[in-house]
Amino acid sequence: MVIALAVALRVMRINISDLSVAWSQGDLLSLYATAKSMIQNGWYTPNPYLGYPFVQDHTHFPLPDIFPLIQIKFWTLLTGNPFAGVNLLYLSGFPAVAGLTFALFRWLRMNRWIAVLLAISFAVLPWHFFRLGHTFFATYTALPIGLFAISVIASGRLDRSDGGRRWPLLALTIAATIIVGASGVYYALFMILLLAVVLVTQLITSRSLIASWRSLLVAAIMPVTVFVILLSIKLTSVTAADGTTVVRKIQQSVRFGGSISTLFTIGGGSRLGQNPFNSRLLKLAQHLGGEGLAQNNAVGVVAVTFTLVLALVVLAVTGRLPAWLRTIRKKASYWPALMVFAVLTFASAGLGAVFSAEVSAQIRGWGRMSIVIILVSLVTLGLAATPVLGRFRSKRAWLPPLIILPILAICLVDASTMKYRLDTVPGHAQAASMQAYMAQGVSQLGTDCAVLELPAAVYPEQGPILKMLDYNQLWPYLYSDGWKFSYGALRGTAEGNWAKTLSSSAPIKIKQAKAAGFCAIQISRSGFADPDSVVAEYRKLLGPPAASAANEWDLFSLAAVDPSPYTRSDVLEPVRAR
Repeated sequence: MVIALAVALRVMRINISDLSVAWSQGDLLSLYATAKSMIQNGWYTPNPYLGYPFVQDHTHFPLPDIFPLIQIKFWTLLTGNPFAGVNLLYLSGFPAVAGLTFALFRWLRMNRWIAVLLAISFAVLPWHFFRLGHTFFATYTALPIGLFAISVIASGRLDRSDGGRRWPLLALTIAATIIVGASGVYYALFMILLLAVVLVTQLITSRSLIASWRSLLVAAIMPVTVFVILLSIKLTSVTAADGTTVVRKIQQSVRFGGSISTLFTIGGGSRLGQNPFNSRLLKLAQHLGGEGLAQNNAVGVVAVTFTLVLALVVLAVTGRLPAWLRTIRKKASYWPALMVFAVLTFASAGLGAVFSAEVSAQIRGWGRMSIVIILVSLVTLGLAATPVLGRFRSKRAWLPPLIILPILAICLVDASTMKYRLDTVPGHAQAASMQAYMAQGVSQLGTDCAVLELPAAVYPEQGPILKMLDYNQLWPYLYSDGWKFSYGALRGTAEGNWAKTLSSSAPIKIKQAKAAGFCAIQISRSGFADPDSVVAEYRKLLGPPAASAANEWDLFSLAAVDPSPYTRSDVLEPVRAR
């Protein structure tokens, strides 16, 4: 665990002061805002500081990732800082993934030294660094926990009469299924699909399920947990939706599917990946989007190749298999079959796209299945290699570590050469700029102010507006203390569409804003084609800005504005009419 964290710190080159600033923009800003809402309100939704003059009701874009959200809550309680809360969740994922994966491998009776090598390799995959912007996917602790639950349920051990030893295992398995079900829809769905494949395979091969009623009930806990979480989120809504908050299209499941070639590609720019063969595969993947890239490492490539070859050999060879191959097949058990299914689901226009077309287009990111493929392949490789090293248990017990430790050292050195150094200079500069901006605004407008943000943008997933990146209007909120902002009301709701019902005429808009309870208007220059003329118009109407920052933000006070003939009731009528 310590080794995995040390590699991460070596690759990213960060220090303690970097924890309290933003590490990226885009989707990560929305997660920082989620953490700030936890500090202000106790939980991430509802948030009265966003979506003013209403509230941000995140139940219309639910976050069923309860397990990682609880971890963010823990870190924010510990630090009191939204940036540190999310950043620490991300960093803690390295030792957590390594430790849980090692525990899984040892549970499966994998050789200790092999388990160490493969667990650390899995924890420091390029995927872990590449997914920084999607922190919940980067902290993939749910996967080893899920495979543990699958292995227990598939073994039928929950139904054997072995005295009191069954009950601790039952309790642990139930806890594992609940954690997986509470770790987000994607990872929960991936584990549910793998579990279904195991049970169906057993039914076909043995005409009966090893797992009886108790195991099947435990297996059902995983999907039931997902359903209960989604239902509870829906029941806690405080605003009404029209059903169009975020709508996915079936075609997106093909776009966000995976490229099989990248499973055999060493990513991350490490030294082992700097060879002609790998370079050609990298060029092949250059036209792909980020979702389709497996982001594998050298050990993972070996594992995927071995598992796929083993699966093909077992399927192709007819008649009696050689003794050594029978031993490997027996140790590998159902894991190669799981890997083949995962690959078919991962591939663009594969089984994942079929699921999206026939069940729900809201699930589109099937390229994310690559991390499952890698873990299942590592399990297969480790289990197959264990009996080989097992021959040296007695007289040559020193030989396994002598073989594994140099390989581990090479892998760690290679991992430390990945090109994922985190540039925190922009984060520190943004922090200094926003803190000065908000301090200037508070000195002019007081500690209790509501800000209308222009241009009006929907939340979430607006996409860029000219040069204004998605979620960029969250920056002032992240560095505020008690102010309220118009951005953040959910799309697909009357509240989310309200800002666009205001007049396009600046003189009328400032009156409507004042009537609605706003004390200021903020211009995001990058969201306008001609920002200088927009700022000049509001300067003519409202006087000099109360605060400005980084040639991006201009904050104009509405203190002198007479809202008549508009009243708060008039301005909010489009929402109240719903």
